[in-house]
Amino acid sequence: MEYSIYIMLDKTLKHDYGVIEDDGFGDKSIKLIVYTNGEKKIDFKELCYFTYDESFSKRFINFFAYGRKVINNAKAIHVEKKLESNSDKNTREDNLDIIKLLELNKKLISKKIFVSVGSIGLNKEDMDSLEPLKGCKYASVMFDETGLFHTVGELEKIYYLVDFVIKKIEEQDFSPIEKVLYAYDIIRTDFIIDKRCEEKMEEVLDLYTDPSFCYSLVFNEVLKRLDIKCKYAFGDFTYETRRAFNIAYIIDEDYDIEGVYYFDISNNSKQKFENSLKNIKNDSIKNSLINNYAFFSKTKGYFEERGILYEDYTFDDFDEIFMEELIAAEKNYGINGVYDLRGVINSVGYFIDGHTIIDNFLGIKDQDELDDIKEAVERYSNLFGKDISGEDFLEILFNVRQVEYKENKELFPLSIEDLKTSLFNSNFALSNMVSEFSEEKDYEQEDIDEVLQEAFDYSFEETIYNNKMEERINKLKLSLNKDNKPRKDDNN
Repeated sequence: MEYSIYIMLDKTLKHDYGVIEDDGFGDKSIKLIVYTNGEKKIDFKELCYFTYDESFSKRFINFFAYGRKVINNAKAIHVEKKLESNSDKNTREDNLDIIKLLELNKKLISKKIFVSVGSIGLNKEDMDSLEPLKGCKYASVMFDETGLFHTVGELEKIYYLVDFVIKKIEEQDFSPIEKVLYAYDIIRTDFIIDKRCEEKMEEVLDLYTDPSFCYSLVFNEVLKRLDIKCKYAFGDFTYETRRAFNIAYIIDEDYDIEGVYYFDISNNSKQKFENSLKNIKNDSIKNSLINNYAFFSKTKGYFEERGILYEDYTFDDFDEIFMEELIAAEKNYGINGVYDLRGVINSVGYFIDGHTIIDNFLGIKDQDELDDIKEAVERYSNLFGKDISGEDFLEILFNVRQVEYKENKELFPLSIEDLKTSLFNSNFALSNMVSEFSEEKDYEQEDIDEVLQEAFDYSFEETIYNNKMEERINKLKLSLNKDNKPRKDDNN
């Protein structure tokens, strides 16, 4: 027989008691709910048990007829404190009461415990409220963003890492998209720029079977702190692998950028290249890892084509061509056909504009309202298809890379060749790149690649020249050399 224990701390109770019921996971699985005021150790022998089905009670009690211990044999143990009616999460005092309850019941303190703490985020107030639970090494709490249980120690490390990134960003005068790229680099290289952070990141990464769930969580928390609308998202990728990624609605007036962009930070990460069973030469890691932004700030269509995103659990099939689906639905089923698409349309509308588009209860009243819905959906579809140009990406990369070069030029090299490699690897198209193919010639793949490479080389050289990129790089390096030049006093 399997059973789980749910302990409810209610300080208003006069006496402890238990409720035995089916937990909904099969005939042999039982839920034991223990209501306690926390004034004394829970005595399972002395509890008065209630049940709506006497067979549950008999099976449960008979299971311990030969000396089994109630706590030791539980499949899972959950602990919760009854809160005031207007509260949606535990205070520090509430969590102190829970840890006192666990300490009073000494066997619980050494068990893996799932503690319900309410609706918490990764902010200073909530992290301070969790501090008492560190007294139970194996206590896990539900974190809102993931919907999963995490240890307090893990959340503390993630909070520390996010704080580090934000402080680094605040030292610079970056635009919104530049802040995002700078954070992307720090996180995907496992915080290699700071030894203490690197150790913490490695400790957290070891808790995840797939690093995407860790990278995306840290990145998402940074984006939230930057006041960028974002989603910690899940989806099915190549080989039906469920992985985490990020979706962000980014507005940057400096670059005239506004769009919904997808990020697969794990696919550009240090862990990918360190742990891959594919043979990657050491001398190619610089270009494969550092000079590679193939999954940074891309359209959903790119992810579906290049990232092999089979299923997006967040926005389903909404993308830059979703208007075609809406028009087809209207043509075949009228207003009701559009109403049937309300789930995905409302999720996108709420993400971008903070409100739903189609009323679930009132439906679509008339043609005017339908026209407004179509106008909104067309706008959203366009935002899902707004590519960042190669020219803009080069400027973004240069502005961030010059800061990174100052911090660690061995890790983040800066040269025309490095920028060229980054742009080529990252698939941001230059607007002046035109490939000329002759209709009179049959092209093999090698010929096509050669034409494309020539077009890229020419467009890149033109862009670099127009932006005076080489001059700016030389000026930066010259200024650094002057700063590092020893003064006369240094030789005395």
